[in-house]
Amino acid sequence: KDKRVVNFLKKKNFKVIEIGDYEKFELSEKFKIMLIKNDQIDSLSIFEAGDKTLINTNDCVLDEKKLIKIKEKTSFQQSDILFTQFSYASWIGNPNNSILRKEASKEKLDQIKSQIQIFKPKVTIPFASYIYFCHEENRYMNDEITNIQNVKDVIKENNSKPIFLYPGSCYEMNNNKNNFESDFLRYKEDFLNINSKKFIKTKKINFDDLKLNSENYLKKIKSKNGSL
Repeated sequence: KDKRVVNFLKKKNFKVIEIGDYEKFELSEKFKIMLIKNDQIDSLSIFEAGDKTLINTNDCVLDEKKLIKIKEKTSFQQSDILFTQFSYASWIGNPNNSILRKEASKEKLDQIKSQIQIFKPKVTIPFASYIYFCHEENRYMNDEITNIQNVKDVIKENNSKPIFLYPGSCYEMNNNKNNFESDFLRYKEDFLNINSKKFIKTKKINFDDLKLNSENYLKKIKSKNGSL
C-alpha cells in the first residue's frame, strides 16, 4: 500500500505490474499467475503452466476455512504440484521452551496435511525451509526442527507424491520416472549431522558503541517510516 517496493523497483528502471488479489495475470499464452493475499504480510501464488496447476503457499498460515475459500474462488479441482513450508525458521521460545518448538513442528505437519486434502496435489515439494540455526546463541532451536521423514510420511499418507529437491536438482513435470530418493537421504544425513557443524560466534561489542549504533538506527527507521 505504501508503494515503497514499487517505487524502489521503478527507480532501478524495472517495469512494474501490480496484480490484485485473486487476479489472474497472463505472462504468456501458456503461463498465467494468480496471487492471493493472506492476512497482512503474506501471499500465495497459483501458476497455470500449460495444462498444469502449481501452487506455492510458501510460509502462509492457512487454516481449513481459508483453504476452502481459495479452492472455491479459484475453481480448480486438483493441482499438479504443491510447494509448501514444512519447518519453522524463526525464533520460537528460549532454550527451556522446547515444547513450543515441538508444537510448531506439529503445526507445520498439520498444515501440510490440510493443504494436500484441500488442494489435492499429485506431487508435493516441501521447500521451506532446509535451514538450521547456525549461531551459538540460537543453535538450541535445532532441537525440534521438523523431521523430514515425518514430512515424507504425511505427504504419502495423504495420497500425494513427496519430492525433496537438493540444490542443483531439477524436477521435470512430464517425466514420470523422476526419482529423488538420493536427495531425500542427503537432507536426512545433513539434519542428523547438524550438531557437528561449526557455529558462528559473535564478537563482543562495547555497550557505548552498541547504544550509539542503536540510536542512529532508530533515527534511520523513523526518517523512512515515521513514528508509531
